[in-house]
Amino acid sequence: MSIDLTIFITHSLLAIVSLFFGVLVYIHGRESVTNRFFAFVVFGLALWSVGSFISFQGTPELAFLGVRLIFFSVSIQTSFLALFMYTFLSTRFFTKGEYFLFQRKARSIFYGLLLVLY
Repeated sequence: MSIDLTIFITHSLLAIVSLFFGVLVYIHGRESVTNRFFAFVVFGLALWSVGSFISFQGTPELAFLGVRLIFFSVSIQTSFLALFMYTFLSTRFFTKGEYFLFQRKARSIFYGLLLVLY
């Protein structure tokens, strides 16, 4: 099997599987903000995979387009990953007293991530 075919299959499978899980989670709970943020993270992963595949193509113009798509998708992923972690961790799993303590910690971690990312 040639290297180009291997790259194509790998990136195609990653994009298809990530889009499948993103759509599945979004359809399962459309009203949930956590599910929406997860769908955006997975959409960014699929977009990154497509950009990575495009950057492996022969011409410099396509490679430049692929790198630009990668940078765009990474910004989507990091932004929505921080939001997803914040909403997922601050909505479940705790009693009332533990929840408020954890919410303050999660909020400080979230703002710390935003400071580092931007």
